[in-house]
Amino acid sequence: VVDNTPVSWSGAKINEVVVGGLDEEAEEVRKENDGAESITVTMTVTGKAEHEAEHSQEIKRKAAGQRLEYLEIEVEKNVDGDVSKIDVTKKLLEIVIPFDFTGKENVSVYRYHDGSVDTLAERQNADEEYIEIDKTGGFITLFVRKFSTYAVPMITGEIKRFLRDDGMIRVS
Repeated sequence: VVDNTPVSWSGAKINEVVVGGLDEEAEEVRKENDGAESITVTMTVTGKAEHEAEHSQEIKRKAAGQRLEYLEIEVEKNVDGDVSKIDVTKKLLEIVIPFDFTGKENVSVYRYHDGSVDTLAERQNADEEYIEIDKTGGFITLFVRKFSTYAVPMITGEIKRFLRDDGMIRVS
């Protein structure tokens, strides 16, 4: 049985953020764990100050002086009570982040993973990861499979307040 827990956020309900693909990833985990009774895949997003974010200095050098907001994004699997981290998912996961594009052009997202800083842009990288820009709706959508420290130029609205005040979002 794959546990398809509805999307929920610890501490508050936030309708502006969407995460997709966790059910598909849970199905991949199920295929690897034939006979498991319960499988849950969970994503946790934690806002971090620059001095708290792992490898923020490496990201900052790559971002060439941009003012950044840091997010620690982790994915975990729980197979019959055995919890472990997933650093690289089999499927692309979709994360929609509210974003204020005022005065910004050529927006990129930065990620430190496995010893290097990657720049995610609208063009797919070697791992088929990319971002989509929706200036009309005010969103950046990440299509990613590697999880660790991310940095975006700015987060707006309720999600910014939530990350600043409460520090963590957890999605199942």
